[in-house]
Amino acid sequence: MSLVGKMDWREAAACRDMDTDLFFPETLPSMKSAQGGYGEQVQRVCQSCPVRSECLEWALEFEHHGWWGGTSPEQRRQIRRQRDINCLDPKNFSHPRYGKHGER
Repeated sequence: MSLVGKMDWREAAACRDMDTDLFFPETLPSMKSAQGGYGEQVQRVCQSCPVRSECLEWALEFEHHGWWGGTSPEQRRQIRRQRDINCLDPKNFSHPRYGKHGER
C-alpha cells in the first residue's frame, strides 16, 4: 500500500513537537545502533506512539535517514531487503497539505 498523500498520521505522532535532532543525529556513532543512547531515547518515544506502524511504513517507502517507526536506517534497509521493497526518492513527492517532502 502506498502512503503517498496519506500523511495525516503525522499529526498524531508522539514525536510531533519534539526536537528533530533526537531522530536525525546523522553524525553521531550511536545512530548506527539501536542500543546507543539516542536509540534508547527514540525507542521510548516510539514504543508508546499510536502511529508507529504508519510511520514505519512511510519510512520504508521514502526515508533513508533518521529514526522512523522506532527503526534506524540500517534496520529499515534490512526490512526492505526482507520485503523486497525499493525506497523511493522523496524529492519527487509533494503533498497538498505538507508541501514538498521535508518542508513543514
